[in-house]
Amino acid sequence: MNKSDDISQLALALSKLQGEIKDAYKDRKGYGYQYADLSSVLDIIRPLSSKYRLSITQLPGAVGEKVSLETILMHESGQWISSTIEMPVQISKGMSMAQSTGAVLTYARRYALAAVFGIAQTDNDATHEDNSQDIRFDEQKHQKRNNLLRELQLVINDYQPPEEILSEWKKRENLDSIFDASDEYIKTLINGMRKKLEEMRNV
Repeated sequence: MNKSDDISQLALALSKLQGEIKDAYKDRKGYGYQYADLSSVLDIIRPLSSKYRLSITQLPGAVGEKVSLETILMHESGQWISSTIEMPVQISKGMSMAQSTGAVLTYARRYALAAVFGIAQTDNDATHEDNSQDIRFDEQKHQKRNNLLRELQLVINDYQPPEEILSEWKKRENLDSIFDASDEYIKTLINGMRKKLEEMRNV
């Protein structure tokens, strides 16, 4: 981020603006999610920016194979702040390089404006990847748990511990069922039973 030596008047104006600004409504659909487009964000910003003597400009550029976007917020006093972001361009199906570059810049402009003015966008594309990763992680965790419980059942079938032993195992962890135990406790039980089975086979 860059800024003028003094931004006190700009900060005051931005503070007043943020007291009145509204969040962007997700009014567009695409790629399986809804989002607030650039024009919606600008419609929110423009009247309040004029009211508090603020203006904004966004300058595109290139850094290697990435596009860059510098967003500059200015006050009538001459005070300013700026920030630059860089994003890679991936050519989308059915689009030329120029069209893909334009799409990336539009995306960057929308998010930069929302960040500068403190607008909470209600779209899902920023969290879509994180949510997908969370879902995959939960599925993997659930699968590992099922595999562990299946392994516990197989070892119990082989070892056939007396009922009093099972009751003692449950009592140690205050469990209604041994299958409600933590993964670590189940692993301990499995290893213990396997050790006993091995000793029995070697007798």
